[in-house]
Amino acid sequence: MNRTDSACFRNRCAANRRATAQIAIAVALLVVCQVQLCPVCVFGQAVALASSAPDATALTSSAPDAAAQEEAGQDAAYQLVWKDELTYRLLGSDFARVELELYRSADGTAKYVDRTHYEAQATEVVTEWILDETSPLPVFKDYSFSLSAPGVNLDVAISWGDSPGDRVTYEVEQTGTRGTFSTREADPATALGSGPRLMIVPLDNNAIADYLVPTWLLPSQQAGESGKFGLVLPVSLPQHSLVLETTLEYLGVDESLGKPSLKYRVSAGGVSILVWTTPEERRLLKLEIASQGVEIVNEALLADWARVVDSARPTGKARLAGEVARVAETESAERGGETVPAGPAGVGEAEPANIVEREVEVPARGGNLAATLSLPADASGEVPGVVIVAGSGPTDRDGNNPLIPGEVNTYKEIAHYLCSRGIAVLRYDKRGIAGSAALMGAETPSFSQYAEDVKSCVEFLKSADGVRSDRVFIAGHSEGGILALMAALAGTDAPSGKDASSSADASLATDACQGTGARIGTDVAGLILLATPGYPAEHILRLQIGAQADALESMGITGIKEKMLAALDGLYEAIRTDTPFDYSTYGLPDEYAAIYLSLDYQREFAKGFLFVDPAELAQQIEVPVCIIQGTADTQVGVDNAYTLAAALEDKNAELHIVEGADHVLKPTEGEPLPYGDPSRHVSSEVLKAIEGFVSK
Repeated sequence: MNRTDSACFRNRCAANRRATAQIAIAVALLVVCQVQLCPVCVFGQAVALASSAPDATALTSSAPDAAAQEEAGQDAAYQLVWKDELTYRLLGSDFARVELELYRSADGTAKYVDRTHYEAQATEVVTEWILDETSPLPVFKDYSFSLSAPGVNLDVAISWGDSPGDRVTYEVEQTGTRGTFSTREADPATALGSGPRLMIVPLDNNAIADYLVPTWLLPSQQAGESGKFGLVLPVSLPQHSLVLETTLEYLGVDESLGKPSLKYRVSAGGVSILVWTTPEERRLLKLEIASQGVEIVNEALLADWARVVDSARPTGKARLAGEVARVAETESAERGGETVPAGPAGVGEAEPANIVEREVEVPARGGNLAATLSLPADASGEVPGVVIVAGSGPTDRDGNNPLIPGEVNTYKEIAHYLCSRGIAVLRYDKRGIAGSAALMGAETPSFSQYAEDVKSCVEFLKSADGVRSDRVFIAGHSEGGILALMAALAGTDAPSGKDASSSADASLATDACQGTGARIGTDVAGLILLATPGYPAEHILRLQIGAQADALESMGITGIKEKMLAALDGLYEAIRTDTPFDYSTYGLPDEYAAIYLSLDYQREFAKGFLFVDPAELAQQIEVPVCIIQGTADTQVGVDNAYTLAAALEDKNAELHIVEGADHVLKPTEGEPLPYGDPSRHVSSEVLKAIEGFVSK
């Protein structure tokens, strides 16, 4: 439930930090991309960082002459081996341009250079690595980091010494700070490198592509190889020199990019980063942090690969130009002796032939909600209906969100599936979102107002031609599930018809929003709770902030957790009592202010959102309830579903735990996958559970 909120938070924090005129400006990009790493694998023998292209496709750039290199600022002793330009995208939009170069000298020394250009911020970050490649695996020798932004420069140098036992030292040019990294003793069975202490690897989040480098440290002969190293953040060295233990794992050979590549996962600070490289040269093909909408793609190199693949396999087609090639596999499922597709054919592309859809306007307080009504085209009589309620953030009626790359289409798929099986569906844009943007006033609506809108949609669907008014259900996803519970307990009718916009007294009963409403629940035939929280948002937010604080403390920012939680408690009390909240009294950095102040500025919404208890609401529900929860949901855990089920006390309730389904109800493959991947569809088990519940 926090995915979109955390994305907004990262962007706001980045904007705030860019406004400062201190060295801390370097951290502006760090919050956007948190701690991340990349993995790499290789066929055969030792890593050949500077090998030539393996075939006649000439993927390796030709080396310039010495004069050209000197003019470009490169030492003539080094010869250029390859040079790549990559696109860095954040939440689907171009964010930066990345240039990677590898040079090699005759004495077996290699130089890797990463130039990341944040043109919109007038900021450039350059890292340079010197490596000894005379050993089977590269050995780090020297590293430099340089950040240039308007009015700010930061230059850092790191040296590993001449032998594995030497201490790793650093120096910050602007402050004159010098020091030695302190790490624990290395366990030879799990640590990378050959030294007696955990190996130091500088990886700055302003130079994300550098997460390619640690992948060169694994032999990558067999999937499952892994090792630990100590990650340091160069941009933080003016303040501290703490080391974060990080894990690198080789996942094996992967063909999702159209040709065999090496795939890795780096796990640091609770964040997983996937990296794909070429097998022979170990060049970066793609880096992905699905949970944060980060993607770096080597489009030119992938295009070269496409030509190689097409010439080698003339009967195949590769979907390249920076996108992962995927083959859509059709599942099938048995139901009632009839074999049906597990996901509705044509979802996201064309409507199934046996449904009719039309755009409608639902009367609501202050205007109309934009919605889509889907009706079975071949129904012989009145059919049951379902109102789909979207989750948190700017999620539209189809399940898409501008903060999530691609098209998720979860609600659209559910609607088409149900409608193709004789169930009418109404899905709508929440007030202030997409087609209902005009309904957003000067202030954020109260949480109960959103629940009232659900009631308005229920009444609209009940009155639609061809729909059984006594068989209308509410299906709420994530936060929408809480709104569904509130709407089912509403003590007053929602406005409908011509008087909707002027109905002054149409509102939800306040006691229902607080979990003390009367047992009503007769306005709907049942509720479907999809990935719905079972705890108050105040509890979930506290857990999330606590986890973030733990990650910060693991990086050496001691005392931050106590301050962050104290500030949160202070905010909760201020909202409850309508008293002022002063963020500055808690001694926290400005970059964390947005997550607190965003709630402080929306108090009417926050009062209902934070403190309503879904389990208490569920205890009062008397209509049938279907709870559906995926085991791979990283935003709402399975324990939430069990909490809701326990609150219902087995009265007219059914619980479906769907193995491997994520928060948007799509199957995963053992690791988090992008929500907006067009080849992914809603789990067939989820679809059949909803259909079976409504069709009883």
